[in-house]
Amino acid sequence: NGLSLNLIALSISATTTNMKIGYVMFPNGRKAGIDWSDASLADIADDGIIADLYRISFTAGGQLYHLQVSIDKNASPVMYGGLTWGGRIHECVANYRLNLTVRGWGIIEFHYRNESGRQAPDFMPAEKFQEPVVPECSELALALCDEACQCAAVVGSKGAQLAQLTEMQKHIRNQFSVPAGLCVTIAALEYQMKMNSSLWQAVAELNDGICSTPRNETLRQLCQRCVELFRKTKLASEIENAIHNQLEELRLLGAEERLAVRSSAVWEDTEDTSAAGQLETKLGLKGFEQVCNAVQECWASLYSFQAVQYRSQRGQPVPSSMGVVIQQMVSAQAAGVLFTCDPVTGHSGRMIINANYGLGESVVSGHSEPDTITLSRSLKGQCQIIKKDIGAKKRHYLQNAEGGIISDATFGSEAAKCSITEDIIRRLGHVALQVEKAYGNARDIEWAVKDTKIYLLQARPITTFYTESEFELMHEFDSALSTDYEWMTTSNVGEMMPGAVTPLTSSTFVRAIEYALQELSMKAGGNPCFSPYNYKYLGICCSHLFMNLMGMSSNMEQNNFITQKSMSEFELLGRVVNELSLNDVVLIHGDSPFWKRIINAAQYLQYMITAESRVNRLMTKLKTYQIQPANKAQEFYFNIDRQLPEYFEAWCTSLSKSSSSGMWNAVLVSVLSQGKTKWTSELLADVAVLYSTCSDVVSADIPSCIEAIAEAIRTQDQCTEFLRLDAKTAVSWLLSQKSGEAGQKFQSFLQKHGFRCLREAELHEKSWTSDPAKLLPAIQRALQGRKLVVKKVEISPEKAIDSLKSPVSWIRKSVLRLILPRARKAIAERELLKAQAIRMNDVFKVAYWRLAKLMSLEGYLPDEDLLFFLTHSEIGQVLQQRSSALVTKAQRRRRLLGKQMGLQFKEMYIGKPVPIDQCQSEANGRQIALQGMTVSQGIVKGTARVVKTIMEADCIQMGDILIVTSTDIGWSPYFPLLGGLVTEIGGLLSHGAVVAREYGLPCIVSCRGATSLFKSGDTVILSGKNGFVQKVEEN
Repeated sequence: NGLSLNLIALSISATTTNMKIGYVMFPNGRKAGIDWSDASLADIADDGIIADLYRISFTAGGQLYHLQVSIDKNASPVMYGGLTWGGRIHECVANYRLNLTVRGWGIIEFHYRNESGRQAPDFMPAEKFQEPVVPECSELALALCDEACQCAAVVGSKGAQLAQLTEMQKHIRNQFSVPAGLCVTIAALEYQMKMNSSLWQAVAELNDGICSTPRNETLRQLCQRCVELFRKTKLASEIENAIHNQLEELRLLGAEERLAVRSSAVWEDTEDTSAAGQLETKLGLKGFEQVCNAVQECWASLYSFQAVQYRSQRGQPVPSSMGVVIQQMVSAQAAGVLFTCDPVTGHSGRMIINANYGLGESVVSGHSEPDTITLSRSLKGQCQIIKKDIGAKKRHYLQNAEGGIISDATFGSEAAKCSITEDIIRRLGHVALQVEKAYGNARDIEWAVKDTKIYLLQARPITTFYTESEFELMHEFDSALSTDYEWMTTSNVGEMMPGAVTPLTSSTFVRAIEYALQELSMKAGGNPCFSPYNYKYLGICCSHLFMNLMGMSSNMEQNNFITQKSMSEFELLGRVVNELSLNDVVLIHGDSPFWKRIINAAQYLQYMITAESRVNRLMTKLKTYQIQPANKAQEFYFNIDRQLPEYFEAWCTSLSKSSSSGMWNAVLVSVLSQGKTKWTSELLADVAVLYSTCSDVVSADIPSCIEAIAEAIRTQDQCTEFLRLDAKTAVSWLLSQKSGEAGQKFQSFLQKHGFRCLREAELHEKSWTSDPAKLLPAIQRALQGRKLVVKKVEISPEKAIDSLKSPVSWIRKSVLRLILPRARKAIAERELLKAQAIRMNDVFKVAYWRLAKLMSLEGYLPDEDLLFFLTHSEIGQVLQQRSSALVTKAQRRRRLLGKQMGLQFKEMYIGKPVPIDQCQSEANGRQIALQGMTVSQGIVKGTARVVKTIMEADCIQMGDILIVTSTDIGWSPYFPLLGGLVTEIGGLLSHGAVVAREYGLPCIVSCRGATSLFKSGDTVILSGKNGFVQKVEEN
């Protein structure tokens, strides 16, 4: 049931006898200390004998609890602690029964003095290898055995790792060797560029080009110019001398010596980036001149098109640092790579070896199918061969006597057997474990074997080891549930934000709504305290939003005298959830005594009354509100961050006004229904009549404006020509002086409503002002219709009350005459305040797009769109740390968004939401009619148009009965075309209901399963009087 318990019983010889302390954490976040408990250590675990089964009682928060404890002795490890092993701890897994009915699980620890001394001999844990801290190094070349060479900031990652292996071989004696060699330092590259200013200039031009030039041939040409310049610029004499001196000292200039020259960039072969195949490697070199040319080739590869793109795609700066490794080549008889864990699954109990004859180039380049050997590894470091998959090994590489390497065919008999012996396999496994232990993480090791001697050529981190699976990314932002009995619904919140949200929106808008709901609940007496890091009233699954009905119900009549559970559910869902009783809510959230309910009601009333002043402040602020501008990404991010509390306040203000609207609606329905909680379709039809005219509803003005624009185009005889135009040309015409009255109306529309759009709270969605082309389909559809829907005549409150079908006494009619104008006004104010919150949202939306542009220009992001797939705090991390791992994760999140958007969920879940199985849904769709909730009266027969996303809205024809999951402001332009509206989720005050009533469209909401049952083209009857939609057969 979500309750957590922490109880400590303590007895210390000569000082303390059976002291008990602890607390209970209730599912709603409230804490209560344990006042009393009969737990007795003497009865439970005296003298080290722990009972398998026992019972204890305790009181907390004014309630008495009985707990039955059952210990699993098979899961009870014993641990020892303290410098002298003076403590013994029995860690036990236990099953619980609370008050004989509620199941639970947990851990119990029994602490004893240990009188028997140490239980194991002393040992020193292996120390993890630490990269040395080296002061600024000005040396141009360093031998691998030099300590400074172990620092990646001095020689790059690859060179540092080889130097570290060189140091390790001294401690892991006679098990492996590292070929002798040296590193040309990063300082050498800087010196080369300092002595040749043309190199600096070329890199600077490339850096400017990557930020301002599209990824096209111009960028490729800039890269090619850089590469050619580095290749033909001779090494500075000081660098040549440094390399020559080191080679001579290491005795690597002999006629028979073959050398390998490999790049060693700072960002290469790290945990985040491998740069595999991006940079240059030269093998089998002879003589000093070839080595110098190869160094120039390696430096040049740093600015090759693919290397620059690689860095750019990971948010890394174009100007970069590089060392170069010059190493003795091993004339290997076999070589390959070894992963100390499974690189695909991450299985730490498996090691994978790829091997082939000759040099390892055939394995790392993928030019030949190698042998694959799988080893198991025990906790004690023992390796065992599990299986050997013999590869084709058609070719292998050898050193060429004339220099370089050559490819040679592998004979059939040789190819049919494993390229390395079992003894070599086991030795490789043992060496790999030693290297992994020294580094403290999984490694990708390049190795070679000559005359049974093992050489290690590289030991880089496995870059995919910590990469999240698709399942993990799909559920990355899922919220936790306090209990298995949380009621999660897509209603209401699914209208405001249909589909999946981006990570940035999740970390801003969703958090702001949760914060506002928690504030409202605290005022209503339902929320005992703020939980800034938990979701109490919203939920997230696969980036889709849900409302937690169990949490929302904590604000109801059990805690104050204003809100009623049935009425609130009716507004949110269009029905009463009788399966979720008030007693169920009380069990989780508790209730308040009579006096406390009075205080909560007064506090809640004050909250709604003071909302007016908050509204005025917000309206005044938004007239001139903007994010403080800046020209640098970091500064602008801090400006956004500093102003985020005002964004949260805007949504709190909007929600406070919405609660006032809900209160007036509850009073009106209560009067009309004479206090009954069961509402008939006749009653709902009367409610729809009363709300049929609500003046000054902001969202209802949008379809009127679209009609006016279309009518102006028709009046100017531009209809045929306008329909031929593509979106970009049409917008250009409307924004030009040539468009006359139509253009004036269009520009007026953008000034008034341009901050809105479909899924308008989603920061990733550009507003109509930012992307006016989004409005073109709606305008063109209006032009294609034979006639425009005429806005209905307004019905006064008196006429609406006189037309009621339900029996209402004259006294209640008198009350309704007082209430109805206020209820109508509250609906208009609710829509207005939501619009203002969206206006504030648009200010931050524009700011985030501006930040995205700055980060792209400054090279933090490869493109502007990617910013929205980082959370707000992650953006700060990218700006401060230039994390390539976060940039890569954002790209994976973006690829997954389409799949998340395609998921569909039921209206209601008990416990964790699970996406609908579409195949099963289609198989079950055999009904021909569905019942919903009437929100706007009328009966219409027409063609069903099932539209699941706004991208499909272009297919809407004049007079269609639109069937959708939900609608938000983005659908408003299409209302003039419709004959009726059916939504799967919604309530009396939802967006679709308000606008449908304004246009006199028959409309039912909360019609679950409609988009699955009906198909576009079906002929249907929609009854807004009786609340159903039914498929009919055409004769």
